[in-house]
Formats: sequence, C-alpha cells, structure tokens
Amino acid sequence: MTSMHSTAEDAAAERLLMCERDVVHLILEFLSSRRLTSAQVQLEKESGVVNDVIPSPDLLFLRSLIIEGRWDDVTEFLQPLEDAFKGFPGRRVRATILKHRFLDILILHVSNATSSLEEPKPAVVEDLVKVLNELEGLVESKEEYSSLCSLLTSPTRLVEHQEYKDWNSSTARLTCFSLLRPLVQKFIPPPQGPMKPHPVATADRLIQLLIKGLLYESCVDFCQNKAMANDKGAAIGGRSSASSASESQIRFSQLLNDNQLSESDLSLISWLRSIPNNIFGCPFQRRSLRVDIEPLPKVQKTLMNISIMDSASDLLSRSMASTSFHLSSVEPQATDLKTMTTSVDRLFLGDFVDSIHQSSSAAQGVRVEPLKPFNTHPGINPSSTTGHPYSKTVHSRDQMATKEANSSTSANSKAKFISVTVLEDVQAIRCAEFHPEGKVYAIGSNSKTLRVCSYPDLGDLSESHHPYQPTVLFKRTKHHKGSIYCMGWSPDGALLATGSNDKTVKLLRFDDINSSELTGSQEVELSMHDGTVRDVCFLEEISNKTSLLVSGGAGDCKIYVTDCATATPFQALSGHTGAILSLYNWGGQIFCSGSQDKTIRFWDLRTRGCVDVVTPLTSTASTKSPVASVCVEPSGRLLVCGHEDAAMVLYDIRGQRQIQSMKAHSADVRSVRFSPAAYYLLSGGYDNKIALSDLQGDLSVPLPSVVVASHTDKVISARWHPSEFTFISTSADKTVNLWALPPEP
Repeated sequence: MTSMHSTAEDAAAERLLMCERDVVHLILEFLSSRRLTSAQVQLEKESGVVNDVIPSPDLLFLRSLIIEGRWDDVTEFLQPLEDAFKGFPGRRVRATILKHRFLDILILHVSNATSSLEEPKPAVVEDLVKVLNELEGLVESKEEYSSLCSLLTSPTRLVEHQEYKDWNSSTARLTCFSLLRPLVQKFIPPPQGPMKPHPVATADRLIQLLIKGLLYESCVDFCQNKAMANDKGAAIGGRSSASSASESQIRFSQLLNDNQLSESDLSLISWLRSIPNNIFGCPFQRRSLRVDIEPLPKVQKTLMNISIMDSASDLLSRSMASTSFHLSSVEPQATDLKTMTTSVDRLFLGDFVDSIHQSSSAAQGVRVEPLKPFNTHPGINPSSTTGHPYSKTVHSRDQMATKEANSSTSANSKAKFISVTVLEDVQAIRCAEFHPEGKVYAIGSNSKTLRVCSYPDLGDLSESHHPYQPTVLFKRTKHHKGSIYCMGWSPDGALLATGSNDKTVKLLRFDDINSSELTGSQEVELSMHDGTVRDVCFLEEISNKTSLLVSGGAGDCKIYVTDCATATPFQALSGHTGAILSLYNWGGQIFCSGSQDKTIRFWDLRTRGCVDVVTPLTSTASTKSPVASVCVEPSGRLLVCGHEDAAMVLYDIRGQRQIQSMKAHSADVRSVRFSPAAYYLLSGGYDNKIALSDLQGDLSVPLPSVVVASHTDKVISARWHPSEFTFISTSADKTVNLWALPPEP
C-alpha cells in the first residue's frame, strides 16, 4: 500500500505542463534575433502570437497595418494624434513612414526582378519618386536623402548596401514599427481597466533551453555509463586507471538525434532522489562550458537569386490585401439604394432588437473599437465627439434617408416586410438559393425533394397582399437518398449543386434556365465525403473559365475542391477538427469556412492551403462558440459570422481584428448574409426570427437591429435576391417564404 501511494505521488510530482503558445514565443524570439523576419511574420500570422509586450490594442493594430504594408492606412491612422497633441513628433513620424515605405517598394521591385538588368517599371518609379519628393523636406540630413536617391538610380545598390543588403520587405516593416513605437506610444490611449500581462521570450531563451537539455541528456548518459562501469568493475574485481579516466569524460549529445521522450529520461531524477542529503553538502567545483554556436548561413540575395520565402510571403500578403477595400467603395445596386433611402429606414423607427444584449456584450469587453471607424455609406462624414480624437464617432444618416424618416410621424407608418409567396413541404425545409440572375430560386427539403420556383412579379405588391404558392418549374422527389442540407448555383447559373446527409454531392445541369418548364439535362453524383455534407459554394477558375465546387461537412472534416468540367475532386484541404458548417466565397480563389471547432479558416487555392485562422470571441472576452454561418461583404473587407450561442461577430479581414460581438437573436444564428450593396445584414436564427441590422455608420458601436420576419419554428436559412431588396427564408416549420418590402404608399 505504501509503495502504491508513493508511486502515485511521484507520478503527480513529475508531471510537466507545456503551453504551445510559449513554444511559439521562443521560436519568434529566435527568428527575430537572427533577423529571419519573413519567417517571423508568417509564424505570427498563422499562430496569432506576437513576442512583445504591447500595452494597447491600438498599438498592436498599428503594428499589423505596418507589417501588411498598408502605408496610407498607417498615415491616416496616426493623423488624429498629430491634430490633437501639440507635442506629437509628426515630422519624425512622417519621415520614418516615408523612408521605410520607399525601401519597401524598392525591395519588392528587386524581389520581383528577373534579371540584374531589368529596369523598374514606370509605375514603380512613379511611386518611388512620389515618396522621395514627400520625404525631401522631412529627413534630418541631406546625406540620408542623397543615399536614398542613389538607391533609386541604381536598384542593384540595394543588395550591396551595408545596411540594407540583408533586408527583405518584412525586415523593413518591422524596423519601421520599432522606430515609430517610442515616438507614438505615449500618445495612444491605454485600454480601459487592468491589462493582464503575458510573459515573452527574452535573452535567447530557446538556445538556453536547448543547451540545458543537451547537458541533461549528456548527464543521463554519463551517470548510466558510470553505473554500468561500477557493476562491471565489481564483477571482475577492479578497474584500470585508463578506463576510469575515460568514464570521467562527458560526451555531449548532438542536437539532432532520434531520442524520444520516455520514462527513461527521468532516470537521472530518480537516481538523484536516492542520494543521501549529506552528499549535497559538498560544494560544486566551478567549471565553465564553452558554447560555440554556428550561425545559420545567410542566403546571398542578388537580383538573380532572391529568397523564395520572402517573395512568397510578400505575394501572399498582397493577394490577401488585393481584394480588400473600404466598405464605402462598394457601388450600390440601384434598387438597393432607392429602397434604402425610402422604405427601409422606416424599419428602424421603432425599438431596436435586443438592445440589452448588445449593451451587455459591449460592457463585457468583447467589442474591439477600431481607431478609424468604418464608413459603409458613401457621402457620410463622421463628426467626432469631444474628447480624445479616438473617442467613438457619431455618424449622421444619409440626408435623403433622414428627411424621409423624419417625414413619418406615426408609428403606423413604420415599414415591414410581407410574405409574398409560401411553399409548404411535408418536412423541414433546410435550404434555398437564388439563381445568379434572380429569375428562379431552388429549394431543398428534408423530404429529399428538390424544387426550382420562378421569381414572382412584384409590380402590384401592397401591404394588403395575401401570400400564395409560387410557380414550381422543376420538381424531383428523392433527389438524394437523405435530406438535402445545402445547395448553391455556379457563377454562370448552369449548375446547381446539392449536399446531403447521404454523404453525397450532386451536380445538376440546367440548359435553359429561362424556360417555363425546366428539365435537368445532366446529373453527376460525387461521393468523396464520409459524413453529412453541410455546405457548398462555387469558385470561378479564371484561367480556363470553368467552375470549381467547394464542399465540406462532417466525417473527416475535410474540404473538397471539385473541377466541375470533369466532375473530378482534385484537392482535399485539411485543418478543421470539427464539422464544417458553413462555406463562403466572395470572388476569386479565396474562400472561408466556419466550423464546429469554433474557428474560421481562410483558404487560397493559389497557395493550396489555409492562409489564416480566426477564433472569434462571442459573449465574453474568453468565450468561443461553434461557427454556424459565415459571409463576407463584396469588397472582401468585412466578415460576419453567426454562432451557436446566438452571437454575431464582425471581423475586419484586412486589419485581422475583431470589431465587435453583437446579439440580435436569442438562439443559434444559422444564417448571415449582406444585402446586395452591403448596407444591411440579414440574419436568421433558431429563435424563429429573421433580423435586419443596419451597417451604415460606425461598426464599432452596437448596431441597430430589427425583426423583419418570423416563422413558427426555427429559421434555418435566409438569402437575399441578387439585385432586388427581397429575400427567401427556410424553416423547420416546413415552409419557405419569399419576403418583400412594399413600395411607399
């Protein structure tokens, strides 16, 4: 009994807990100290870890802007500080930004050059000259300015320059932040409330631990050899002085070997425990250890031989940024704009949905305020409140919309969506999708039935309208062997993909979508999944003008990419550890996925893998929840995700930061979609409600939301018409409804 108790106690005492985040800190410090900055930046992006104590989220956001090379945004970000504080060193700040912007552009040109004789492209030269002209009056000395000008006249001097020869784009950007930080940090407001410090790696900690690990491993071998020699000596009656001398030498292990962590590695600790206490009274004889570290050889960078990793990193960064714009740059559809300035704003005249939930979410610290608010509506100028320049901003509504809203004086004039058509099924209807042209929409049901219905004429729509059954142009019973969980149209509208819990995906071709009697001309079944297919989306392959189908679900949690021209799956993307619940593509080769594992992953087929992982925070600063739905607005700047804990999270893709968490529902948010011009967000939840949230103005403050439609059971999906301000919704109440907003009376 005593022995068993001792063993259990020893096992508990010998447990070692390691945090992988700390390991990343060690690696980041090593990469930083060796100026392996491209690898450092890539590891930071993938892990979300920065080995630095940055006291303010605003300062951390400034760092991300610089690392992404968003120089205009950096300048715009810091401008309010210069306007607000007399002591702000604006001249030095601008000079630092412009200098490193110049070097960044020049390095990118050198990285993309194919020969040492290649001249910079005219656009590159124009950018460089523009930056130099702005820099001329800001640099501290003419010698520094002349040195930069000489780099422009001969780009080959960059790789020969004593200071810049080992630089890459990441080095320039990190150096820029290190120089800017002491200039601006005291002017950036600290976060409210106490900030929990986190440890960082310093003093070449990774190398220290490696040396100590090698010493420990070598000591284990030494002690074991001595013990074996003593046993052997006792057996033969003694040992020679030569063998005794050899046993006193410690042979150090190699860093790279095939030793594995096992119980035998604790043998030294076990042996030390058996040593009498009086032995430890003997003083240690001081000995020194000479450590020679052979440095990693630097890749010789010339115009003919540039580090592949640097180029890949820069290209990846630019590919993610190339689809990103401010939300205000989205061109509105005519119908959306017209409706927005008339009836839609009257939806928000009454009380907002779940204002208590939204306020509590903000109070719990989930919302992250951006320094420069998003301005989603063209023509709206934010007017700052008094106080610090980074205080919340209050946006006025569009003048025409405000005038129209003010003209409505009675609660009875409040607008509302009405049900235009209703289709009933014998079981729950899970999915519905509009054709890209908007003339028809497809419906999938738990009854395995697939229907395609015509979009109705809304010319005579009025508030007294009574819903009717839509015209069904195509119907197929038992389209799958199981329930139809998801569907999607190809960009050209010729293919309809459906996914099911029978683990298959079906591709159905329609030759003439405008016909009054549709027929499916071709059908292909794909069976690469080993679990329920929860969502599908199409990508357009630009090079050969064919469509690619992306599908994901439960089972192996892989995302499969299928070439629709040959109906052949050619890629399986791994990364998620839970069922994939939602997929979304907003153009090009990049798409995102939401999963039961509480993460959102961004995928780029050009790199054949995941380029970013996001784990949104929902109701508290540490709460995470499965991601049930995702969507991205057309410019690729803003992502919204719905979660099983009823939260919706707004995420800035370019800034790689969460803007806020909000609640317009009281149960799972199974559907989120932007309106055609991204002025509004449509969401559907298991609380039987469909809500509309207003995205006009500052997205960092709680958004006004109203319930615009409801079902008698769970809402499973809600989809906007591609150009009209109407939407369809599916529900567990076995119906699919088409909703529209009546015109002004």
